[in-house]
Amino acid sequence: MAQYAKEALMRLLTAALLIIFMISFTVAADFGRGCRELREDMLRLHILAQSDLPEDQALKLAVRDRLLERSADWAAASGEKEQMMLYLSENLDDIEAAAEETLLENGCDLPVKAELSHSFFDTRVYEERTVPAGWYDTLRVTIGEGKGKNWWCVLYPPLCLPAAEGEAILDNSFTDEEKAVLSSPQRYQIRFLTVELIEKFLNWLRS
Repeated sequence: MAQYAKEALMRLLTAALLIIFMISFTVAADFGRGCRELREDMLRLHILAQSDLPEDQALKLAVRDRLLERSADWAAASGEKEQMMLYLSENLDDIEAAAEETLLENGCDLPVKAELSHSFFDTRVYEERTVPAGWYDTLRVTIGEGKGKNWWCVLYPPLCLPAAEGEAILDNSFTDEEKAVLSSPQRYQIRFLTVELIEKFLNWLRS
């Protein structure tokens, strides 16, 4: 009788573990889908400094401020991500000129290169949002050799803009799955780590 009870308990535990695994797999799949959607829907701004010297980092921030001022016009000129990318692709020379003008105003004549790229990022925290690792469409602005610490934000949806702060931008721009990924970093630390490890492995295979 005791052996029968033990076998029944083992079957019950096995079934319970299987159910837990299936639920965990489903939740992880939903989280992964939300991450993929975010990567597809976002456009990031990435500014690379000449070096890590304090003066070069200060120049990077000056360029950042100038471009963020202009990003309001970029948002106004385009309603969707693809439209913004098209607008930016047609105005890369103007972006470079604005950045170089900012550098000259600060006594620096380094060249600037602006380009649209598909770039890999590690998991990053942006204000109270966590953006998962992976490949993102990016407006990359490189100052000089671009070997210094970089600065980034989310250009589309326009999370870079102060006017976009708050929950309204989330409600209007993201699905429920995407909002769950962005808004629950503490709850999803293990999932973010898992996504980052997978994405880094895929990135390694591409290289």
